Amino acid sequence: MTETPEEDRGRLLTVAIDSMPDKVAFIDWIVVVSILSLIGIVNLHDDDVDYRDLADHHNGWKYKVDDDGRNISLIIFDEDLDPFDLPAGIVRLERLADLRLRNCRSLPAKELSCLLYLKALSLALLENIPAQMELKYLKTLYLTNSQVRPTSPFLPWMAGQLLPSLEALYFYGAGEIETNYILDALRNLGVCLQSNLEEFRIKRCELNDNQLETLLFEVLPRFPNMNSLDLILNEIQSVESVVDRLRSDKTCFISKSIRYLNLQHNPIMKKMMIEGDPKETAAILSFLQTFNTVCNLGGCKGGDYDPDVEYALRINHAGRNIVEGSGDRPLPLSVWPIVLERSFEKSGHIYEERNENRNLKNPTGLYYLLRNGPALAGRVGLVSDGTGRLLPSSDHAVVGNDDEYEEEEEEDDVTENPF
Repeated sequence: MTETPEEDRGRLLTVAIDSMPDKVAFIDWIVVVSILSLIGIVNLHDDDVDYRDLADHHNGWKYKVDDDGRNISLIIFDEDLDPFDLPAGIVRLERLADLRLRNCRSLPAKELSCLLYLKALSLALLENIPAQMELKYLKTLYLTNSQVRPTSPFLPWMAGQLLPSLEALYFYGAGEIETNYILDALRNLGVCLQSNLEEFRIKRCELNDNQLETLLFEVLPRFPNMNSLDLILNEIQSVESVVDRLRSDKTCFISKSIRYLNLQHNPIMKKMMIEGDPKETAAILSFLQTFNTVCNLGGCKGGDYDPDVEYALRINHAGRNIVEGSGDRPLPLSVWPIVLERSFEKSGHIYEERNENRNLKNPTGLYYLLRNGPALAGRVGLVSDGTGRLLPSSDHAVVGNDDEYEEEEEEDDVTENPF
């Protein structure tokens, strides 16, 4: 309440008491109402407005509380709201985990840095971001329809050491030039972020073929744990240039962690799905043979994939990289039951999560592993000689480690646009 003028505090208390919903802690509710009044959603000077339904109608904002009634989510999404400065009182929402802001002009760096539970931050139409703001526990960062320029403090802030726990980075609505700036910044991200980042989305950002090459060959090498690239609604025409580069440059880095590469609503998918372009289908098959951990291109339903492309995705999901690997890391025979079971039970994961086909089981990947994998008896281990031919580990100098393969990799949870 300290940011509210003294003469308005009585009215603030009245509005907070009259509008307070059940099962919400008063200490947090009055902070929320104070914030809403300071940014223009609640008008304390208009006595004719009845705010008793403030919590029910959510006029341009939403909230969520935990079992103790403490606020864990605050979303300001009113498109007609004038640009505002987020009040420093946000620091009093001590359990706030999810903060989403549209038309926010500036953020209180010191106060946000003190929110120990803040895991997700979404910013739309952001004008300025404090370069010194440290968010130690932030897991997910969205930036929507915001100006990204080389002079913007956002890029050095993102590339610095102030987001040590960030796992997912999402951009929406950037132009082609801004996308170049983003990719340049990703080349120079801080070391702590390199090891943690797992998901990257660049949606409706005019990403083109050249920028796809940059992303795959110059950005991905910096992120050994990146498993999801969401490139939906962009301008990717073809992967032919990527395949040509793979053929001409044998030193290209090939990510073996990427499993999800969403190309939906790009011209390339229209060529394959609607036009049946054999040249593009051949290019994507060659791409999937090299990037043989990619097992989902964003398909939403049966028929979204050419039959040959679907087969390639299924065997990639099952473990093509194991069978056709370099032979540097043997897979003990004792681990194969886990691999075989997973290849069948999760075979529908070549489709998007919110899709009925995702729950359907298909034995194609399992059959591939049985045909090309080790015999089911009489082997003490498995290695590949790099040609797809498998050898018992006793014929190889490297010894396998069962513990290395015990944990199953979880499939990607693709989060929707926060606004």
